[in-house]
Amino acid sequence: MDNRISFQIGEGRTEVQLEVNVIGEDYLVTITGGKEHIGAVGTGAFHEESGRGYSSVIAFPGHKDDRLAKKSSEEIAKKVKKNVVVVSGFHLENITPSEIDKVMKNTKKAVSRFISFIES
Repeated sequence: MDNRISFQIGEGRTEVQLEVNVIGEDYLVTITGGKEHIGAVGTGAFHEESGRGYSSVIAFPGHKDDRLAKKSSEEIAKKVKKNVVVVSGFHLENITPSEIDKVMKNTKKAVSRFISFIES
């Protein structure tokens, strides 16, 4: 497998870029879009006994990227059973509620595409 994997989902203002760096058996994932930045960092781990993914998140003050980092790191860790770090940063000026919803959906699609790629 390549050490770098990239997916783009959506178009226009709500396009999401998901990039993955493979580090040993683990994954460093960046999820960005709009005005790219680092807004939050999430760590995900798989717990063998419970079969669940767990995550912890730190967001920079004033940033709301923690939802992207938490959901993504937890889902990836659960499915691929590896340690994951997700760095997220997505900013749009005057973002609307429907655009927020679209960004979340595009992120979920990008994460699913990455998981499918790993599982194939």
